Amino acid sequence: GFIRIMPNSDLVNSVVKALDILQFVSDRPEGVRLGEIVDAFGLKRPTAYNLVRTLRARHYLEQDAARKLRLGSAPGELLAGQRRGSLLAAAERELPRLSGCFPDAVLTFCELSGCEIFCRLRMSPDRPGQIQRPLSFLFPPYSTVTGLCFQAFGEFDAAGFERKYPFREFGSPLWGSLEAFRRMLDNCRRAGYAERREGDSELYAAIPCGGRFSLGFHGSIPAGRTAEQLLGELKTAAERLQEGVSGI
Repeated sequence: GFIRIMPNSDLVNSVVKALDILQFVSDRPEGVRLGEIVDAFGLKRPTAYNLVRTLRARHYLEQDAARKLRLGSAPGELLAGQRRGSLLAAAERELPRLSGCFPDAVLTFCELSGCEIFCRLRMSPDRPGQIQRPLSFLFPPYSTVTGLCFQAFGEFDAAGFERKYPFREFGSPLWGSLEAFRRMLDNCRRAGYAERREGDSELYAAIPCGGRFSLGFHGSIPAGRTAEQLLGELKTAAERLQEGVSGI
């Protein structure tokens, strides 16, 4: 139910009303009109209008062509920001564990931001036990398994990506036809990851962690393990990262 203001309360009345309006709109995905808010809360129309106008200005509400109000982008962005922080914190715990298992490997945790792929966390043999936080380490989209992983699984604007990185210019020199490239991405989706092997002992792999992050690996396949076993361990680690924030 909605919060009711009691006498001598130290709650800010206008904030409570705004939050109640957000709850009211979120419970009605078909959209609501300003008059419904006026009636539901017994507000004067100018008061309701100013509250709604403020919420729209901050993208908590949006209005369609029929003048119906629905939730805007801001609530989802708040939740996404919380999930992002939790996922990065989980990765900071997971990468040292993986580095202990594979001390000779380079491990990365990357984020898709717009059309660019940023390395947010990195561990490598040149700095044993240290989590590196690169400031502007970008992964190319067509020539790395991390780039391919995001193209197979990432949540990005495909049209905007093509404008920034036209396949004809960036992809075709490496992959030939667009049809061949798409078949390769389909294979990645079926496998659940992107990978490339050099000989029988070296593996490059990137595992999706939701649509905006990936876990990367570059190193030798340890003695006594197969590439498939190693990929299975990396998939389990990526699933563990996502499970840690699934309740948020």
